[in-house]
Amino acid sequence: IDDKIKKEKKLKTQFVLPCVVSQQKTESAIVNRGHTSLEPLIEITSVSGAACPDGIIIQNPQSGKTIKLNTDVSAEEVICVDVENRKITSNLRGNILKCIDEESSISDFAYEPGVGTLRIYADNLTGTISATARFYNRYLCAGV
Repeated sequence: IDDKIKKEKKLKTQFVLPCVVSQQKTESAIVNRGHTSLEPLIEITSVSGAACPDGIIIQNPQSGKTIKLNTDVSAEEVICVDVENRKITSNLRGNILKCIDEESSISDFAYEPGVGTLRIYADNLTGTISATARFYNRYLCAGV
């Protein structure tokens, strides 16, 4: 019996190791109990540094607004996206507003009263980032 082993390529795309075969999208509920829209302060950090070749994406799915940051995150860096004051800063690099993608806008990234979602992710991320959002509910009151 002359059996021959035939190899068949199952993987149809080329890749280079190491490679990323998945992505993680992180999202959290934003509950605006106030009477007017709120603009969050978002802090993105990395303990050991992270390469983000496709950028860091911050999304508000309810409004359809996205802020994309074209930057990596260095070890011990804290990137602060201050929507209310229209600033993007780094504790290591200072003002990094220039890292915002040309199709993004920080000026209209707000959450209306009710429940919304904040989604932050980075495709093809090498390393680990974490994010925290802070905000204050705003109330209208009539003066007498």
